[in-house]
Amino acid sequence: MLRIHRETRDDEARLVLEGKLAGPWVAECRALLAEGTPAGPALVLDAREVHFADAAGLALLRELDSAGRLRARSRFLATWLDQEEKP
Repeated sequence: MLRIHRETRDDEARLVLEGKLAGPWVAECRALLAEGTPAGPALVLDAREVHFADAAGLALLRELDSAGRLRARSRFLATWLDQEEKP
């Protein structure tokens, strides 16, 4: 299960995730991020409360991190994302 909500923090529109980023939730997040905000910059992602991500979820997070759109990540995600960067 994944809880998704929007909030504004530090003048940024954020998509906040809580739970497991897997399966159909990855596509849902992609769609919401693509929608963005009506009259502003692109949404950024706050994933500090994500405690599991499947391969597709990690791929989405890597893309967002590379694009500078991942603002916060859980210790679980940091471990996996940092591990991927090492040769």
